[in-house]
Amino acid sequence: KKSMDIVEHLKSGAALDLSKIILTEGEVKLVTLVLTGRLQIEDLGPLLYLALNSPEMDLVAATDEFYSLSEQQLKANSHAQSPSEMVLLQPPPLAVINLSFTDIGDYGMETLSEFLYADNAALKTLDVGFCNISPRGMMSLCQGLKKRNMRCLPPLQGLIISGNTISYEVAVQLGIALSAEPVRNKRGRDGRRLSFTNNDDDCEGRDSPTASQSNGATSAYKSNLSDGLKLLYMGSTSISPESLNALLSGLGPSCPLQELRLQSN
Repeated sequence: KKSMDIVEHLKSGAALDLSKIILTEGEVKLVTLVLTGRLQIEDLGPLLYLALNSPEMDLVAATDEFYSLSEQQLKANSHAQSPSEMVLLQPPPLAVINLSFTDIGDYGMETLSEFLYADNAALKTLDVGFCNISPRGMMSLCQGLKKRNMRCLPPLQGLIISGNTISYEVAVQLGIALSAEPVRNKRGRDGRRLSFTNNDDDCEGRDSPTASQSNGATSAYKSNLSDGLKLLYMGSTSISPESLNALLSGLGPSCPLQELRLQSN
């Protein structure tokens, strides 16, 4: 009963469910633009019109162009002279993102990892199960989670990465990235300090407009570290006992993990 309550809680809230839809390279980029707030729903029409009416430009090329323009806009915004000149990114307040069986692969994970550290304090559950992600793509996931911590955004409470490949190095980095503890005092099995910190004093962008907008959610997280990882599914990931031990060591004793699935390993 308790396990079912956890699952139901982690499935609640606004959700984006693209499960079992094979995403192309252009579609992955479009999803990333939307999830990071760079592309609003009203912008989809003009972008698709551009792609459909430009013989020399397919969806990928049109999306690349939009990426380029959005990057230029972001750089221009960062040099704005007053708050009124800033155009703030507004990622959709999604609590659950399900990309399972979308076959996004390493490229998709590298591209989509950006939304993990966008200003989306509401995000609590991510499902990228059976997406054909190798250790290379999983490292991109780890980097995205680390940046999320360093920006003092609330940690994920549910992560489903079944059906992808977890190497020893990925396990080490994933444990650190998902840890509910400040890392400044943590040491690896060799006695050396771990290489990154999610210390509150080291938060990136704490004075930026986007950081201040998520102030309430972040403050709640800082005051209640029990809102950390509760559910982790890693079935069919070829994770070895040594790798599992490294991951759990990285999570630390204060991680509020309540459900761990490792079937078919």
